Amino acid sequence: MANSTDFYELLGVSRTASPDELKKAYKKMALKYHPDRNPGDKAAEEKFKQINEAYETLSNPEKRQIYDQYGAEGLKGFGGGADAQGYGDFPDLQSILNDMFESAFGGGRGRGRTRSRTAPQQGADLLTSATVTFRESYTGVTKDISFSRSSTCEVCHGTGAEEGSSKKQCPTCKGSGQVRQGNSFFSITQPCPTCHGEGAIIEKPCKKCHGTGFVKDSATISVQIPAGIEDGMKVRVIGQGNSGMNNGPRGNVYVSVRVKPDDLFVREDDDVYIEIPMTYTQAVLGDKIDVPTLDGSVTMTIPAGTQPNTKMRLKDKGFPDVQGRGTRGSEYVILKLEVPKNISDAHRDAIVKLKEFESENQGHPGIKRFLEKAKKWFDSLKNS
Repeated sequence: MANSTDFYELLGVSRTASPDELKKAYKKMALKYHPDRNPGDKAAEEKFKQINEAYETLSNPEKRQIYDQYGAEGLKGFGGGADAQGYGDFPDLQSILNDMFESAFGGGRGRGRTRSRTAPQQGADLLTSATVTFRESYTGVTKDISFSRSSTCEVCHGTGAEEGSSKKQCPTCKGSGQVRQGNSFFSITQPCPTCHGEGAIIEKPCKKCHGTGFVKDSATISVQIPAGIEDGMKVRVIGQGNSGMNNGPRGNVYVSVRVKPDDLFVREDDDVYIEIPMTYTQAVLGDKIDVPTLDGSVTMTIPAGTQPNTKMRLKDKGFPDVQGRGTRGSEYVILKLEVPKNISDAHRDAIVKLKEFESENQGHPGIKRFLEKAKKWFDSLKNS
């Protein structure tokens, strides 16, 4: 299914979401857009298909790894995937409702538990970019990428509290991290606005990080851009993102790769296209020409009688498969007939002689057949 929307955004989860979090988010979205709940709504049906595609990809560890590293383009030719014509391979509406009901009331699996506020949490992912030349996207290249990220404060070691002080219990929520609002008939529980769900507040904030536990710093990392990468693909660098809460691991860095256009070549998937001008005599008599490729020059034969816009293939002269499967695209040479605008007197005299020869339709059976058909057409007009 063609889809330019980020799969994680579709499901409303972070890039570090666990399988359980993915499944929970999928069922919530699937319930909202399920065709049984939206009969006749084509937009909802299309959204449901996109959600299925996103979950089918991210719930598969191998596909998720490829998607995280290269984006949706990296999944081309992988196989499998959501059914673009329907949704029969996914849970029906009743099974989604049953599973959500079970999750809400425990179901004996403990899935309603919340993560401890003091447990280490992985840091947020970062997105940056790198620009490579057309040639570098073919060969692969290592790029040094600089960016800003948050790191654990070295003064307070991430506690946010000034040295010698500590956190104290939040007076608003009494350490629970949550507050209840409403009346006895209907109420909702929300994160405490005072401690933001932490259950504790800092008496004396660290002067270095102002109580956040993190400081901004600059980082430079070397990123290996693989051969065959396409414009818009992303490369994942593990463990170089923002620092995590409670000494949790750093998040990841995603490098969005931009490929500069080339003056000679145009890429389509793993194939490359190049237009080469040829003269009238080359088209009629044939010739051997030197053709630029991504690896250098090769000699190609133009057969006698070649027509304008003929496309000729150079096998295995395209891009390598970005996933390293050993396959390679082709180079397609499109021969364009070049008609000169300014010619010498001698050239003109030669062409005039050629025109006299062509007036007898010698060597131009197509023109002769066209003239015969045109004559019949005009005769029919006169007789009608």
